[in-house]
Amino acid sequence: MAAAGSPAAPLPAPRAPAPGRKELLPASHPTPRRKRRRQEEAAGAGAGGQKNLWGRHLPPEILLRVFQAAVGQDGAVPILCRLRLLREFELQGWKSHVGPLLQAVSAGCPQLQSLSLSRCGGVPAPPPPCPNLRRLQLRLCQLDPAPLLPFLTPLGPPLQELLLSCDPRWAPPILPALAGGLCPQLQLLELDTGPGGSSGLGPPLLLPVEGLQGACPQLKVLRLLNVTLDPRPCRQPPSVVTTSSGGGGAGGISGGFPQLLELSLASPGGGSGVGDLLLWRLLHRSPQLRLLDLRGCARVTPQGLLDLPCHELERLYLGLPCGSERVPRLAEGSAGLARKWRRSLQELDLAGRDFEPGDLAQAMATFSHNAPLRSLNLAGTKVTAEALSVLLATCPGLSYLNLSSCRRLPRGTKRAHRGCEEVTRCLEVLVGHCHSDQESNRHQENHGHQEICGDQQPQGQ
Repeated sequence: MAAAGSPAAPLPAPRAPAPGRKELLPASHPTPRRKRRRQEEAAGAGAGGQKNLWGRHLPPEILLRVFQAAVGQDGAVPILCRLRLLREFELQGWKSHVGPLLQAVSAGCPQLQSLSLSRCGGVPAPPPPCPNLRRLQLRLCQLDPAPLLPFLTPLGPPLQELLLSCDPRWAPPILPALAGGLCPQLQLLELDTGPGGSSGLGPPLLLPVEGLQGACPQLKVLRLLNVTLDPRPCRQPPSVVTTSSGGGGAGGISGGFPQLLELSLASPGGGSGVGDLLLWRLLHRSPQLRLLDLRGCARVTPQGLLDLPCHELERLYLGLPCGSERVPRLAEGSAGLARKWRRSLQELDLAGRDFEPGDLAQAMATFSHNAPLRSLNLAGTKVTAEALSVLLATCPGLSYLNLSSCRRLPRGTKRAHRGCEEVTRCLEVLVGHCHSDQESNRHQENHGHQEICGDQQPQGQ
């Protein structure tokens, strides 16, 4: 091996191939394609392309050490100014200097598309310009209600995803601003007010349904979590943007959310205020809906769900927390829901619902052979072992079965079962329990019949 700096030893001359034979190139010999690639990389390196290639060949651990050393020497903000290709930026736990940092990111990262601020304070309003921003997430940041809209307004037009997790005081101005055309390209909206919103700590929100439908016709995901909604229809603001794609009509009322794939109005506290009418206003033109989460929405009825034009629903969550208000009390309806979506439903949550055992038995029997159902939550319901036993043959892909607090089931089965093997064992136990009950009932019937026959013998015999 030659020492560093000394000329390399000459390579032996290549041996000529035998007549009539094709010479095979060794693995280390550059093929024409490999040679062309090396030439392109060398040309790119000569033009400064080597700066763009070095990061692709280093392990993440080495890159982390490089950035840690650079930040330790120059500081985080100067380093960020050099990352001109940065597309996603997330900041957590900063209580001060958020403004200067965002200003540096805005100036040094012109291609920034995603900004996430979590548990930060002192967020400036208005923010520095981010013309290519497509996704904005604010999670539990310490802000007063006033700076929120000034912060969102300059960022709104290009936004496609807006995720807000905030104090209930933030929520009232957000929805009217969106209905007024703040984010016309919005495709995902998530507003989560935490436990404070569902427990009534914040004011009930008037949801401008028709205004949102006219201003955000491209909306695909709508999540209003832990929010107490006022079900009364509200007048949309005069600045609502209506488009032909939204189907605007007289008075600027749009034609629903035609592209909506997911609607979540989950409120575990039970104070959402969601009923059949509000649900119809939201979904009357959403045939592509795949996920509907109404956990805690006790006022939604099975008939209200059956009236929806959503025929390919894959995930339906209707669970109620223990002891929640049930107005009205519903004893039937699960069978109709199962019939409507038995061919598409993959996840079903009926936890805490008051459906009668016979209605639940009809719902379980509705799922045909090789049904796509893979998750079933019946915790706290009146389901019986006989009703569940049919799932062993009809739902082979069932991998989650929650039977917690089901008082009509035998011991050892009243819990959550995870995985296909565990669910199968549980269903086999339930099938065996049904057979035992049938044998016991048959024995009791035969014994009772014999006693009746003995009592009916003539007295003279």
